[in-house]
Amino acid sequence: MRQQEQTDRLLTGHPSRSSSSSLSGHSQDGLQRELEVLRVEKDRQENETFILQRSLEELSARLEAQQQGIQAKDETIAQLMEMIQSNKGLESKQLEMHKEQHSTDKKKLAEALNQLAKLREGIEERDRAIASLREVQ
Repeated sequence: MRQQEQTDRLLTGHPSRSSSSSLSGHSQDGLQRELEVLRVEKDRQENETFILQRSLEELSARLEAQQQGIQAKDETIAQLMEMIQSNKGLESKQLEMHKEQHSTDKKKLAEALNQLAKLREGIEERDRAIASLREVQ
């Protein structure tokens, strides 16, 4: 009887008058149809809810996979950045070493050129001395 009153309230928006015996056969058929419509609607909504839950689970799984992919990419980027930074440090050290070596080589070259110039002067003096000795003879 309570179920009948609740069903009547749902369908009509207000409570039933007395018991189900006061309802005519026509209104009971309508009520049965309404109940069947409500059951069908409930089944449809349950099916939609199931589909939505399944879709939500699939989307969650995709999101998790994407997050893992992004995390792996972030780690790779961090490793690459670390390698670049360490290479920059090595490059800086190597560049400094090359600069020092270049400076040393430049000094050695200047000394060698200076020595070459002195040797040429010496050779020229000797050539003049030889030439003057030849003139004297």
